Amino acid sequence: MQMVAIGVVAVVLIGGLSVAFVLNDDDDDNPPTNEFTTSALFPVFGNANEDLKLDGADMAIIQSIIDGNAKFEDYPLADANDDGKINSKDIAQIGKLINNESCTVTVVGLDKDDKQVKVKMDFPVKNTLSFGTNMALTIVNAGASDSVVGVLDGLSYEKAAQKTISDNKDQGVLVDLGLSRSNIDSAVLINGISSLDNELGKNNEKIGALFLDHSARGLDEFMGTVFDEIPVLRLAVADPLEEIYASRLIGFLTGNDAVAYDYAEKSIEIIDYVLNAVKNVPDNEKKNYICMTMGIYICENDSEYNVVGEYAGATPYYKVNSTFAEKYVGDGSTKMNSVEALSNYTDIDFMISNRSVDYLTTPKNNLTGAQTALLDSWDKSLKSGGYYSDYYKNLSNYEGLVYLNNLLPGALKIAFTAALVNPNQVSMDYALEALEDLEELCVSLNGVTFENSLILGTYDDYVSAGGANI
Repeated sequence: MQMVAIGVVAVVLIGGLSVAFVLNDDDDDNPPTNEFTTSALFPVFGNANEDLKLDGADMAIIQSIIDGNAKFEDYPLADANDDGKINSKDIAQIGKLINNESCTVTVVGLDKDDKQVKVKMDFPVKNTLSFGTNMALTIVNAGASDSVVGVLDGLSYEKAAQKTISDNKDQGVLVDLGLSRSNIDSAVLINGISSLDNELGKNNEKIGALFLDHSARGLDEFMGTVFDEIPVLRLAVADPLEEIYASRLIGFLTGNDAVAYDYAEKSIEIIDYVLNAVKNVPDNEKKNYICMTMGIYICENDSEYNVVGEYAGATPYYKVNSTFAEKYVGDGSTKMNSVEALSNYTDIDFMISNRSVDYLTTPKNNLTGAQTALLDSWDKSLKSGGYYSDYYKNLSNYEGLVYLNNLLPGALKIAFTAALVNPNQVSMDYALEALEDLEELCVSLNGVTFENSLILGTYDDYVSAGGANI
């Protein structure tokens, strides 16, 4: 129960994090029959006490309901087999889930409109598909790489952080459709899924689930056709806190329960430290920030990428500038229309650029790997000509530009951002200790240090590395 309590603290401190799930059936022709809310951060049917694991405590609650000593309405996830009744079958279902026995499991995900929905799938889940860079990382952090047989967007697993997924390709068990996140070739998608399904069918197997990054919206139009028979678990993994809970859920579903639990436990410990450290920063002393993605795209107000600074104790810029807020309404990102796009917002304290920069960069010109990667990112050439840095170098607040590696586990994104925006509350030394702690638990961080990989790159770091374009 301790970890669930920590999650609730996050709601109190941040306000924007919703931990209430309203469940609706996917089928529009059948209105929902069991609409309810739960504060569970590990939303598996059977998790009666709403903590981060299934165990005897959940069985005890169910038995108490059966005996008439507790009320079903107080424990909505007690209906482990999701049949609308509480009886001994629910206790048996939890036993199957704990022992990794074959059964049907019900969990909670999102639909394309941000509504929570029930998703049923065969358990344990095998032969999974992944879509979205952040989802590939979530799967790796969950210890679930072995389950992946198909990566739909080809760039999401080729970096060192996702090596455990790319290893499947080397072993001949991974299909790469190479699709774009935003521009889907329907013929490639349909033929690829059909071919993979037929290949699995030769061994009496099938695609077990699609794990979908909610911020990667390219597959939305195919939900009712191509993926009609495939369970789709859509999760908001670009949000650094939600990534942790998603990893926990996916690890459990794929039979990697212990790995995913340990990752979630340590991650929540780190985030709890940060939240408590920054909770008393006065509003008039808080720094403000915007977030960017893909170098020159501004994250809109409700983007999943746009929350990391708020978790770290800073204020999103749209909350202090109404003109900016009106311009960047939405939950996606907007490409800067010119190098002057930010020229009217000179009071932004930090411009946090989320970039998926590969770890263990090969050093060049007597620089460290981190310095090399920072220069490559800061001064990356644009296809249209010029450099990413052109969009910032003429701003009076250009020193507020910072690069945050999008490949980092969610807890580290929050810890390093806090060390940047609230250094008196969260030290860089603490963030580095957190990196070392998670490196022991998370294969995506194998061998990663602050010197050999770009973790967080500030303007001062850029200058120290010899950067000269700003």
